Amino acid sequence: CYVENLSERFGLENKDFELPEDVRLMLSVWTPPDVPEHVLPVLYKYYLVNRKNPGAWVVLPVKNFDAYFATSSFSKVWLSRLPKERIVRETSYGVCRYKIN
Repeated sequence: CYVENLSERFGLENKDFELPEDVRLMLSVWTPPDVPEHVLPVLYKYYLVNRKNPGAWVVLPVKNFDAYFATSSFSKVWLSRLPKERIVRETSYGVCRYKIN
């Protein structure tokens, strides 16, 4: 899987890294027109840094993302508009987790 090979392309221990150009283009295509271009790359980087193994679920700290973007738009507007076939989400007992296909 393409996502599995990304960890070899750059150091994931460093959260301040650039995504490869092909990944940025892929995320741009996935981003709905009404969602800011920077939202999906931030979510993708968070996923890469925090997953335990390829295809693993990662807890999505929704309130932290709201704070990071300095708005509640992430949880109330943008999160529901992200492509569900690419960003798989589950919510249970108040915890939201996701994985990227």
